[in-house]
Amino acid sequence: SLESGLPLKDFEVVGFSLQYELSYTTVLNMLDLGGVPIRSEERMDSDKPLPIVIAGGPCTVNPFPMAPFIDAFLIGDGEEAVVELIHTIKQWKINGDRKRESLLKDISKIEGFYVPFVHSKDKTIRRRIILDLEQAPFPSKPVLPYMSIIHDRLNIEVSRGCTMGCRFCQAGMIYRPLRERSLENVLHIADESLKSTGYEEVSFTSLSAGDYSYLLLAIREFNKRYSKNKIALSLPSLRVGSINKEVLSEIRSIRKTGFTMAPEAATERLRGVINKDFNEEGYEKALYTLFSEGWFNLKLYFMIGLPTETGEDIEYIPQMALKALRIAKKMMGRFVNIGITISPFVPKPHTPFQWYGQIRLDDIRYKQKFLKDALISKKFKYKGHDERMSYLEAIFSRGDENLARLIESAWKLGCRLDGWSEVFNFDNWVDAMYKTGIDGRYYAEREFKIDEELPWDNIDIGVKKDFLYKEYIKALSGEITGDCRKQCTGCGLSCTVKHNSI
Repeated sequence: SLESGLPLKDFEVVGFSLQYELSYTTVLNMLDLGGVPIRSEERMDSDKPLPIVIAGGPCTVNPFPMAPFIDAFLIGDGEEAVVELIHTIKQWKINGDRKRESLLKDISKIEGFYVPFVHSKDKTIRRRIILDLEQAPFPSKPVLPYMSIIHDRLNIEVSRGCTMGCRFCQAGMIYRPLRERSLENVLHIADESLKSTGYEEVSFTSLSAGDYSYLLLAIREFNKRYSKNKIALSLPSLRVGSINKEVLSEIRSIRKTGFTMAPEAATERLRGVINKDFNEEGYEKALYTLFSEGWFNLKLYFMIGLPTETGEDIEYIPQMALKALRIAKKMMGRFVNIGITISPFVPKPHTPFQWYGQIRLDDIRYKQKFLKDALISKKFKYKGHDERMSYLEAIFSRGDENLARLIESAWKLGCRLDGWSEVFNFDNWVDAMYKTGIDGRYYAEREFKIDEELPWDNIDIGVKKDFLYKEYIKALSGEITGDCRKQCTGCGLSCTVKHNSI
């Protein structure tokens, strides 16, 4: 619509990327503001030509809470599937009967699309997977905002997927297998994108950027090309074990951006449960490496409410932060900014922890208050994720189609931009639960039995449910599963992906 100025209702297809469960009411509001009926059945019964509403993104691996509002969900990678979708619509316009139900039936035949109007819940939908990321297009001319935004930089995806197998991480499961872009392609994308945007910072993004095969070579070549223009390079949060002195040295040679590490859990026992494979020695080594390279700003991410968590696991988080502070003072002899972010654990579909429930809201509040008091008293910067948002995220993450009534009711009560803390209104959600009779606590805290059918079982992401269960059992004993690049862990995917040469 930036080019055409058309209102939303006049498009043939409207697509949403469902990145976060708290965006669901925003989808309804955008449709309504655009003159599009929010429910699929309303659009089906209308005499007016209305757009087909599709959705992709990570939330679609459990599409059912949004199923009454979306005509077709694309599960998995979209680069090839969207082209097939457009071709199908063109053929329907040329040779079809122009009936909406006929088009939905045609879309349902495209691999990776779940169409609620056509498919029953027994129909298995297989995730679309691009095996060669090198052939996937990458947008080099993104739309530029008129204002400063949070991630105000150029983001280049260097790889897709992850091999580390963190048991809480949905992205690590639903984006498997690992696929990497070649060094030449990454630098070509950077060159084309910088020419068309004028950004002064570039981020090499991935689920585990520190494990990108060509990372050091890419950073060196990037700096060689763009250092004269003072274009800085940054990386997202890194695994403790992937922090490398040479990489840090190259990044800081232009401009030191902030640095983020995600230990997630503070005790070695709990890290074994979630499959974070590093010990105290590895943590200390990473800190010495970081501060020896002159970093003054460090963020550490931790989770609370993880399965099997004890009081000791919580109490050790401030100790882990203090260790970073002591090493910083020893190495640098000056004050450094260390920020601690605490987020409640949210169980997600298609992970080894999908059978667990979230801990009670009051327990989350208690743990957050303890950590906030302990960390602020030691002069750390504390940031806690709103526990009520995490509670809603847990409700919809593992929910079913019954939750559509709750989403619609909350929207009608005024919920619009629930992911924006400044306008988030939890009272509206409580009112919506009362009006619909839906017990949010039941959905957030329920634990599934191992042999129980899960709401999202018909969505096949390629990773076997049996593998996830084995990881669930290993979690209970704290057994580590290694990097699957070194040894196949038998998740169910055939990793025949070719690694691009330098």
